[in-house]
Amino acid sequence: MSKATSTSASRSFSLSSATDNSSAYSATDYGCNNNCSTVTSSNTAAAKGTIRKLHHNAGFYDQLGKRIGTLILARNSLVKTYGEKVLINDKYFYYIGNSQYVIASNFVGSELILKHDAYVYDADGNRIEREVLKKGEKIKTYETVKIAGREFYSIHFGRYLATGNFVGSELELAHNAYVYSERGVRIGTEVLEKGRKIKIYSTRLINGEKYYHAGHGRYILAANFEKK
Repeated sequence: MSKATSTSASRSFSLSSATDNSSAYSATDYGCNNNCSTVTSSNTAAAKGTIRKLHHNAGFYDQLGKRIGTLILARNSLVKTYGEKVLINDKYFYYIGNSQYVIASNFVGSELILKHDAYVYDADGNRIEREVLKKGEKIKTYETVKIAGREFYSIHFGRYLATGNFVGSELELAHNAYVYSERGVRIGTEVLEKGRKIKIYSTRLINGEKYYHAGHGRYILAANFEKK
């Protein structure tokens, strides 16, 4: 496993995959004293997580939203998170195991373009009054969620936009492809045939592999669009 370099101002580290059958991802502070902590998250049948990529350096927080020490997860690290985002003191976090959390906005999002004016909703699916985003705006979106049976993209500050508001890009399949859920589980027995054009909206890392979001909670491996 590779080690990240430490700095004089603050210590940083990144995550690397174990080579054994546990498929564990661990983060360790290198170059600190005996009071430093180690974070380990295992991909087991009992606790499956989602691997996300950090867009910024990120600190660790406890369940009350208070910063834990001075450890920093390095930008571009792949971090395994568990469950949906949780709201702590008006800020959203992802749980990464060992009673530790990382601010959700530190993770990479996808920039999408609105194809028409769009209403903004809260976590319960209620429209936020007097907030309308205009056609053509570029919006940074994160994971897809279902609220009251509708599919939304999460954006900053606990706000949501219906996925149907965005412009999709049409790509042609270079290979036959299966359809997967947001957790990387195959959906049904449908096979999308080579040469079919699919409208995709964003990209997402699922269990370390790149997928395209094709709407309605459906994901297709990006490799199926790549010609060899």
